[in-house]
Amino acid sequence: MPFDFSGVDFPKNDQNGNHDRKIPADRKSGKRCHQLWRLLPVLLAVMFSAAGCSAALNGLSVPDWMAGMSDSADLPVLQPDKSASNTVLIEDRGPAEGGTLRLFMQPPDSFDPLVSLDPYVMDYGWFLYDPLVTVTAGGQVVPFLAISLQSFQEGRIWDVTIRDNIRFHDGTELTAQDVAFSAMHARNGQDGGPYEISLSNLDSAEVVGRDRVRLILKAPDSRFSVNLGFPILPAHAWKEGTGEAGESLEPVGTGAYRYSLRDDGGITLVRNADWWNIAREGGIGHPIWPESVRFVFGNGEADRVTYFQQRRIDVSWTQLADKSRYMNRKDIEYREYLGNRMEFAIMGAKGSGIRMPAVRTILLRYLAGCALEEGALAGEPVAAEGLEPISLEEAIPLLEAAGCKFQQPAQERRVLLVPGNSGWRQASLVIRYDSLNLERLKTAEWMTDMFGRLGVTVTREEATKKEEQKLLTTGQFDMMLLGCISPVGMMEDGMITAMRESVGGQVSPSDVMPLYRERRAMLYSTRIRGEKNPTAGNVYGGWAGWYLLTAATESASS
Repeated sequence: MPFDFSGVDFPKNDQNGNHDRKIPADRKSGKRCHQLWRLLPVLLAVMFSAAGCSAALNGLSVPDWMAGMSDSADLPVLQPDKSASNTVLIEDRGPAEGGTLRLFMQPPDSFDPLVSLDPYVMDYGWFLYDPLVTVTAGGQVVPFLAISLQSFQEGRIWDVTIRDNIRFHDGTELTAQDVAFSAMHARNGQDGGPYEISLSNLDSAEVVGRDRVRLILKAPDSRFSVNLGFPILPAHAWKEGTGEAGESLEPVGTGAYRYSLRDDGGITLVRNADWWNIAREGGIGHPIWPESVRFVFGNGEADRVTYFQQRRIDVSWTQLADKSRYMNRKDIEYREYLGNRMEFAIMGAKGSGIRMPAVRTILLRYLAGCALEEGALAGEPVAAEGLEPISLEEAIPLLEAAGCKFQQPAQERRVLLVPGNSGWRQASLVIRYDSLNLERLKTAEWMTDMFGRLGVTVTREEATKKEEQKLLTTGQFDMMLLGCISPVGMMEDGMITAMRESVGGQVSPSDVMPLYRERRAMLYSTRIRGEKNPTAGNVYGGWAGWYLLTAATESASS
């Protein structure tokens, strides 16, 4: 079934398709929030890795900082700047070309955006490279380097036609060969590259014309277009003049910035005045304002926070738990967004608590209903097929029909009784969670309250990641709270399915319940003006429209 991108206007002021990604203030509804990534495109996020359950998700693990500091309770906290406010020293005269945008980066082992799992490398890559398509938070495919897609055989074959006259920074023209090379390179990412999972269904990429490549899938997929948000690299430059890691020593892309230099302090990119997306119909319609982008090297997340505090970089990010510290600051701008980290609850098959499958399902459905009604979780509640939300009033008769009964003591506190080997016993659960994750502590406390209303006794126990991984292999637990990072390009429903399939073995897929997608927050220096719309796939969302304020003293002397 073909669909054509020609004639589709691009959103203004956003080269990454993020024009409709603003997060509504009212998130109480239970609607699914589809995500991409880079989808975006990074992404983010980026591969299966449980913070606290990496063994459960196909054995892949990544550092916790890739989840956006969710477990970093001991990092430095930004303090209000007590010096003279910088807002009186700068003036906004509107967009003007010039200045350097300063961003943070940890020195990576690889600068290959199709292989590296480093989120900083992916962010850096989007200034240099362009994708075939971008995907909005709502799952809409937006054309970029591709001008049209056609699918055949119920989505098993996809023909991609690229735009004419697109040139790499070295002057060579973009061809279908570059697209075919990039697709297979992304699919074959070493050690679980950021796009390996989303492209795992890709069997081959064949060049069928100068501007057309045919992607052949292993199995039909009518929604495969959402997985085409990976960067396009130049096949010739990537294969010639490479370093020990097989990468181009001088990165060449089609993007808004060109590689300039790398030194001990970081990497500098300079503006590509000839970027194809500036003047074309439907393009951004204005220049890329900053003259250059400087990625400043630091040795960890603590450095990133410190650098932002010292005004050595212009953007940082923080936990939603720190909201009260930042949102009313006058010297920074605070923006929340929905992240690519999904938190979930999982019930063990061999725990000492409730073993009746029907009762377990009802309890999880009740918990899902509480998440929608209470709005107490640190993110957007996520619905899952087979675990439709129910209220307390709906759960009680369902539990009675499943073989349980309720006891109402004199103090009028409801008690749920379940049948045991020696008669009736009170329903109880032990909830384990990573003791270093403050949000999971809050979630465990919330669950204790919700289950208590139903008459279930809850005991909370802290657990290390190593202990959680061991428990997952045995199933000898009642319930655990875990989290994972969405692979690039995987939509929410696919994420839930993959989560459930990956735990396998000692845990029933129906006992894995997504709780919420975590919220994050970005912090911006007041010297940056323009659209600021961070997303899980693009934490620098809107950067094509950013411009830098000019110091009043500088403008007076110029």
